[in-house]
Amino acid sequence: MNYEKEPLHISTPVPNGTYEVTVTVTAHEDIVFTILSQSRRFMAQDINLGKGESTDITFNVSVCDYHKNNEDYTNVNGVEIDIMCDGDFTALSAVSPVNIPTVYIAGDSTVTDQPAEYPYNATSTYCGWGQMFPQFFNTGIAVENHAQSGSTTEDFKNVNFTAFKDKIKKGDFLIIEFGHNDQKIDTLDAFGGYTENLKYFVNFVREKGANPIICSPINRIIFQEDGTLLNLLGDYRTAVKNVCDEMNVPFIDLWSRTTEFFEAA
Repeated sequence: MNYEKEPLHISTPVPNGTYEVTVTVTAHEDIVFTILSQSRRFMAQDINLGKGESTDITFNVSVCDYHKNNEDYTNVNGVEIDIMCDGDFTALSAVSPVNIPTVYIAGDSTVTDQPAEYPYNATSTYCGWGQMFPQFFNTGIAVENHAQSGSTTEDFKNVNFTAFKDKIKKGDFLIIEFGHNDQKIDTLDAFGGYTENLKYFVNFVREKGANPIICSPINRIIFQEDGTLLNLLGDYRTAVKNVCDEMNVPFIDLWSRTTEFFEAA
């Protein structure tokens, strides 16, 4: 659904931490709404509500100062909620701290929280899969996306990782997906620096008692004349598979899944 109106913004100042948030939406006419949190993370998408009906949407939000590439730390002042809806409605929110596991995400532009201008047009606005991820979780676990556009494994290790490496704890998860930018750097070839950096992340989070998960990079959408995708990241997919096999790490093969999806489409 495309939304024309600026979203309703609700800000609740709280310190860094993990919170349970309940948003109560009351419709004054038939509406469809979407709830975003923090830097445009999708918490609930295209929810239908009839005139006079109310609903409670509950989810978890991790509030964290995060580090962007080549910039200073960005202050995050609390729980930030945006409700996108073209109809007439009112909304209230309640925020309370919780102690639950966190899924941290490390990655590049294919994963990051992408910004958008309004009116929101889904066909022309970028989204990383990481910002769509939270809506698929029930309460009891939070998602904290630290992926950064343009980032390599080396960039992330030296910059964005510093925002949460000291707070990742037993029972947490780190999902890792790189390759698109590593491929452009000679020292980060698939079976060289890229592989070594993946192993660094695995060893680090395991020492903290957390759980690593590695994704192969999504494929680039460059078609050949026969309708198949040009294989530009296959070696990076193989490198991820090798690391996961060697270190007994869960492997999500996004390269193969996206190749199959795009070629079929």
